[in-house]
Amino acid sequence: MHSRAILLFQADDEAAQALVGLLEGDGYPVMVARSLFEAEELARRSKPALLLVDLLVGQRPLDPMELEGLARVARCPVVTMGQRGREDLGPSRYAAREHIERPVGLEALLEVVRRHFHSGRDSQNPNLAVSVGAPLEVELRAGVLWLSGQLDERAIPEVMLEPLAERAPGPLKVDCARVGRVNSTGVRMWMQFVRTLRKRGFEPTLRALCPVLVAHARLIDGILAGCRIESFLCALECETCQAESHALADAQSGVLPEAVCACGGRASAADDASAYEVLFAAGRRSSAPG
Repeated sequence: MHSRAILLFQADDEAAQALVGLLEGDGYPVMVARSLFEAEELARRSKPALLLVDLLVGQRPLDPMELEGLARVARCPVVTMGQRGREDLGPSRYAAREHIERPVGLEALLEVVRRHFHSGRDSQNPNLAVSVGAPLEVELRAGVLWLSGQLDERAIPEVMLEPLAERAPGPLKVDCARVGRVNSTGVRMWMQFVRTLRKRGFEPTLRALCPVLVAHARLIDGILAGCRIESFLCALECETCQAESHALADAQSGVLPEAVCACGGRASAADDASAYEVLFAAGRRSSAPG
């Protein structure tokens, strides 16, 4: 079997980790490049089966000529991703096999990847990945449902709901700060879990939404499943030493947090507030079940 992989060019670390979790969860080998130079080097050495490119590099759009040069090196199908509503990240400016607007439906995203991956690779379907990390644990404590561990095929919604067996329906806070890796099956399990919560009369409010679910919410349509968000963990980067950290963002405020780095520099979000609008909108949302 060939070892050709998907080459993901994604400058944002949180988004890269989220996408890798989804794609590897469906069995695809993935290489990640966070700079154009790194992407060209990986493409030259590895001959990828698919080039998946986020057109936003930091705060600037990727230049069409840069993408064209990378595609010439990779010599495989190219799928681009851009934020919905941004014309400067639209498909008309770039030469690509297909373009994805974020947020996108999970199945639609995987279908695009599946189709173009196999058109660029002449082997059989990839082997399914093995689950890694601690399985998801769910605990009801002080009236809050606490989630911790990995969201993958081991996270069965009915098992996740067991701590609520004696709990009367109504408002419920779900703390997600300790959720780690999330693969594509985990995303499906998560959405089924939230839908079932609401069907049983609970009114979930998500608090301390973990970085990987934040990244998925910005990428995949339906991750929040109509829930209200109280807060989420926002990735910060120090302007002086480039150290990365996380700070809690109040989803109702519409304002991204800032912090003082250990070096004394200012740490702030790499993206502007508009990139988090789906989360801020959920912060303003009524938690009434739908």
